[in-house]
Parts: sequence; structure tokens; C-alpha cells
Amino acid sequence: MSSQSTIEAALDTSAGAALAVKRNGALVLAANMPVSGRESDAKLARWISEQFHSAGLTPAECGQWTVGTGPGSFSGLRVGISLVMGICAASGAGMRGISSDLALARQAAGGAASATVGVLHDARQGQLILGVYRLADGRWSMLQEPAVLEASLVAEAVAAAGIITWLASPRLTAVLPDNLRTQTAPQEMLDASLLLDVPGWPPPGGAAEREASCQPVYVRPAVFVPPRELRQA
Repeated sequence: MSSQSTIEAALDTSAGAALAVKRNGALVLAANMPVSGRESDAKLARWISEQFHSAGLTPAECGQWTVGTGPGSFSGLRVGISLVMGICAASGAGMRGISSDLALARQAAGGAASATVGVLHDARQGQLILGVYRLADGRWSMLQEPAVLEASLVAEAVAAAGIITWLASPRLTAVLPDNLRTQTAPQEMLDASLLLDVPGWPPPGGAAEREASCQPVYVRPAVFVPPRELRQA
């Protein structure tokens, strides 16, 4: 491989693991692994190494990494982002973070010239997380930051969105209002390549901005269910 090759990769661990690698702007690897946040710390590093090997590369050859920052699995996001930070610390590669929702919005919009996309997540307790993104004049922007809503209020909140998308989840389907199901475009897996070269989403500037961009998107605290009552011994 030429020393002049430019290699960049994207990893998202908001729901399972999604990896994409480009060399000189051409996609050479796209892979997904269904793994829970609790399993990712044991499986993720080996899986990434195996995927790079299948493309004739190593993670150390990558000069730029993009990580998906969520919303999503608390454990999965922390493990994925920390792993890439370690790779970059060892190799000297650059790193930035982009919302996983933006990739889902791009995926749902397909080749549309303009679109308004609402991205949903299961928030447990009969609630949903909603973020809204817009593509206009060839640029993506965030119209509404991800926030928790009661499921009954989501239909009103996404009234302006022409497309509603989410990663397929039986639990989310169970709380999704009936009148929204015909509007949804659920995705089976996230395409990590859509975290790369996002129109209108320039890379962060200095080192402090790059580090800040990699912070996970936590819409609510990691522990949000009522504590169990103490039982008498």
C-alpha cells in the first residue's frame, strides 16, 4: 500500500457495533456486529482488528477516526469511544465525534435532496427519545436536540417531519403510537459510513473542540428507574 494513502474509519457502538473504513475516499469496509453494551468490552477490540485485517489493513494505519456519540447504549458508547481514544493515543490519529442519530437520519433520507427526519429511541418506562434533523441546500443541521417525551406526545412533536426513523426494536414498536407506524422507516442496522463526510457538518477545529465532540450524548441519567425497595432480612 502506498504511504500516500489516506485511511479514515468510523465506529458506532450506540446499538451493537458498526464500522466503516475508507481509503482515498473509497469505501473498503462496512461491517456490523450485534453486540450488547455489556458484551462489547470483551468482543469489540478483536472484532475491529479482524475487520481491518479482512481489508488488508490494521487500525494503526488509520489517520482519522469518527465515533458515533449516541444517543444509545450507555455501556456501548463508553466502551467504543474509549477504545478509539486508545487507538488514537497509540497511533497519533485524529478523532472526532458525530451524533449517531445524524447517520440514521442520512440513512432514512436516502438520496433525497431535502428532508426533515425525526429519529426515535426507546427511553423505557413508556417514553421515547426524539431528535429532529434537516437536510436543505445540501447541508444537514439539527432542528431539535434529542429529548425524552411521553409516547403519547411524539405524534405532535414530529408533525413537521416527513420521515420518522429508528433502529428496529420490538420494545420501541410496542410504545410507538399506531398513527405513526405508517410514517416510519425503521433501519435494521446503522451504516457507519454515513458518519464520514457529513455535508454541512465540518470537523471540529482545535484539540479541545475535537475532545468535546467525542462526549457521549446522554439524554437522561444512566440510572433512571426507581430503586428497589429494601427487603427485610
